[in-house]
Amino acid sequence: RAKARPMSIDPNGRFATTYRPGRGHLARFESSMLKGRAPQPALALISEVGRGAGPAVDAPAEKALALRIDTEMSQLPPDGGPVHLAITLRSNERQPEGRPTLAVHMVMDTSGSMSGAPIEHARQSAAQLVGLLQPGDRFSLTSYNSSASLIVPEGPVGPRRASILSQVAAIRSGGGTNLEAGLRMGYDQARASRGTRDAVQLVIVLSDGRANQGITDPWALSEMAAAAFQAGFETTSIGVGDNYDPMVMSTLADYGAGGYYYLPDASTIEQVLRAELEVRTQPVARAVELRVRLGDGIELLQAYGSRRLNELEASRVRAAEVAIDHSTAHRDGIARDRQEDREGGMRFFIPGFARDDQHTILLRLRVPGGTAGNQLAVADVELRYKDRILGRNGGEERRVAVAYAASQQAAMATQDRGVRRAVLTFRTGEALTQVSSSIAAGEQPRALAILHERSLLLRTASVELRDDALRAEADRLDAFRAMLASQGIGNRLMLGAIVQRASSGLMR
Repeated sequence: RAKARPMSIDPNGRFATTYRPGRGHLARFESSMLKGRAPQPALALISEVGRGAGPAVDAPAEKALALRIDTEMSQLPPDGGPVHLAITLRSNERQPEGRPTLAVHMVMDTSGSMSGAPIEHARQSAAQLVGLLQPGDRFSLTSYNSSASLIVPEGPVGPRRASILSQVAAIRSGGGTNLEAGLRMGYDQARASRGTRDAVQLVIVLSDGRANQGITDPWALSEMAAAAFQAGFETTSIGVGDNYDPMVMSTLADYGAGGYYYLPDASTIEQVLRAELEVRTQPVARAVELRVRLGDGIELLQAYGSRRLNELEASRVRAAEVAIDHSTAHRDGIARDRQEDREGGMRFFIPGFARDDQHTILLRLRVPGGTAGNQLAVADVELRYKDRILGRNGGEERRVAVAYAASQQAAMATQDRGVRRAVLTFRTGEALTQVSSSIAAGEQPRALAILHERSLLLRTASVELRDDALRAEADRLDAFRAMLASQGIGNRLMLGAIVQRASSGLMR
């Protein structure tokens, strides 16, 4: 069947990318956390996420981030056409010195739908969190059902620890679910602690996410999280129970620049909280911005795993950049340099980059034809970030220029296997996003068909490139497909969350 020509994308503006911290560490943690609760073929999809789909980059010795840029071919075909550009960031393995003060504001769902095991898990989560905080850290606890109640006002943990635990143990469930009211009170508590110099402000929402009073629209609720992030507060969401709403909980975390977790039972609580607190307090780089300006006559066809932001979303990202610029000046003594917004090019923004991590941004471009031996300026790439290892602003600029080959065959002979493999892996990630949506909708036949098609493509490529890793990826998809065909979808929440995690991990 003939394929339609891809539409070109306006390359000027801000894009949302798929970065989630962890370089496989978080995926392995999630895999071990769910062992015994989820089928092994599903866990295999995430157990090795971060296994190096993008071009290999050595960790930098001193600075926070290393930058590598690769084109799909080292020589361009004379007739031009589609070409991929891979831009890879690799972070330092060292931990920044000094853990900052934490100000954690928990917002706990105590509605009737949380009765039984969910409310017990929520109470245990609050107690475990208080136990992980240091005396100088700050804490508040808001509960909400039909309305919000302040259980523990904002303040240092210090001598209040025993009192806080007693108040947590007394929490009971009942009533409606007014998530809006809970969020507003939680963010009010975060604002009240903003005077604490250099504190990392984190709001943690524990809920089944099924709001039925106040604002119930996921996108409207996410706007509250986005506004909070602009004010300097990150929002992490933890879904509890067997019937939580993944759309509400995931969009809260996405727009609030926090983590998103599924809590299957009480045994995983401490692991989840430890992992989350480490990620929030120890990024090696903040306010990471990649700006890509394409050369004359070059079109952007696709930004894999990314989407162009609308005007409102772009303004939120810009406000978040300014907020981080201000907070790192106070917290880390790094001079402000983002007061003015420079226009032009594609801009990819990552609020914080974890240590020992790697992320690839993959672009599909259309280049014009040219004469053999002539150079084409493909793009100018600029990287800026707040370097928490060296304690200063970091960055670099690169020009990507590639010569034309004498023939199509000569150009194809210069293919970069790492970039080709990255393309295949990103497309597998996109396919798994569709599989996750199909599972959530109960559309088992569609999920099976997508998995089968993607597996065949990976097997063909593994033979062509003589790449055992691609064949192993196909084996994982086939095992998951066989399990899905024989056992059915089962727990949609758990299975959908696992597949979505595998998707975002592959598009890294």
